[in-house]
Amino acid sequence: MYLPIKTSDGGYKILEMNEDVLYLQRDGGEGLSFHTFDEEYKALLRVEDWAHYLHPMGFLRIDRGTIVNLHKVKEFNHELRVLVLKTSNGKVTLPVAEPMIKILLQELRGLGVERE
Repeated sequence: MYLPIKTSDGGYKILEMNEDVLYLQRDGGEGLSFHTFDEEYKALLRVEDWAHYLHPMGFLRIDRGTIVNLHKVKEFNHELRVLVLKTSNGKVTLPVAEPMIKILLQELRGLGVERE
């Protein structure tokens, strides 16, 4: 099993659990530390960590608690400020925080997602 983790210098790395990890331990708070032969890493627990880690793969944090795969966006309704995605149960709409709209539009432009 592979797991993305945060390095001590603020970067990200993939650990192979069976090969790399010696043990896991609570870090004093709610987080986990992953200990290898020569290093200690932190689990990605915060939304901010996941947003930074996933951004190069086409994901964007659109509000405080939501990270969306931009490759799965069907449309962006600028008037309502929502993204539309298709699910097995129909469509889901996700609101976009005002400060993120400009960034979202820039990133969607390159993907060819239509806007209303």
